Amino acid sequence: MDDILDDNPQWLQSLVLADMFQWNNAHQTTFGELFEAVTYHDSHWVASITNKSLEHVLIIRLDGFWNKEYSHYDESIQDWPFSLIKIEDVQSIKYKRYEDRETNTISSSESHITEGVAVTRFDDIYGGFIELKHNPNIKVLLMSAQGEYFPPNPEVSINTTEKESEVRLEEFKWWKFWEHDSKKIS
Repeated sequence: MDDILDDNPQWLQSLVLADMFQWNNAHQTTFGELFEAVTYHDSHWVASITNKSLEHVLIIRLDGFWNKEYSHYDESIQDWPFSLIKIEDVQSIKYKRYEDRETNTISSSESHITEGVAVTRFDDIYGGFIELKHNPNIKVLLMSAQGEYFPPNPEVSINTTEKESEVRLEEFKWWKFWEHDSKKIS
């Protein structure tokens, strides 16, 4: 619990210790659906805890830059929100962690379902990981850095942003400039 105290707001510590998150307002989904809307790449681990009801809660400081629409990210403030994920039926947890690292930055995440059991894995940039086998259903909350609940927008897809970027890039390919310049020369 000391790690939660170090770099995170007091309100987060209080909610974790009292297990007082507003799960009744959470978005119910699966990791597969969540990963279609959100990327956890470059996000930071805050905590992975089991509460008194034996439910597992992941607390992640969500990279607002990669998830602008979903996370209500405001570039002028630059506070990353917290993604809270509750997994009610965890069958097993495996992890590998390095003690001497400064940050817990997530590099990738994936989830698949086999015979009704979800296997979800988050890898960090140093080779560590956490892998959970669990019931596929999860609950997701999104909170601002100030402790306000945001309505997560599961309809927003990171692919939308990527497709828009590809269209913009297509407009500025180097040969288009070449074609434009060569027309001036002729």
